[in-house]
Amino acid sequence: MDINSFRIVDKEVTYEKKRGMKFEKSKTLIILSLDRKQKYLDFWKKKLSWGKSVHYIGFQFVDLDEDEYKFLKPFENKLMQNSPKLYDTWNEFIDVAHKGLFATEKRKAYPINRFQTYLVFEE
Repeated sequence: MDINSFRIVDKEVTYEKKRGMKFEKSKTLIILSLDRKQKYLDFWKKKLSWGKSVHYIGFQFVDLDEDEYKFLKPFENKLMQNSPKLYDTWNEFIDVAHKGLFATEKRKAYPINRFQTYLVFEE
């Protein structure tokens, strides 16, 4: 089971590979991934004698420059609306993000600015 979500938010902290943290207003694309993979369950079952569900939750943060934000802006409101065309909009967004945003030289060299990952254990 994979669940992915995207959201563009206003942030006041950005991160660049060479400069590190900067305090400035920007738009950040947050990519959320939820996953329940058998490999996690098997690993933790052996490591901790854990027999219940284990889920992976990951956040990827992409600090958008002005051109990148303009590129994704048409999807920002469409993805928040519950319309009959939401599925089509979602697929179009994923296609544009992968073939457009992440295909640029900038993003090929440095695809995301930072990330957080977590494992969630069933009680």
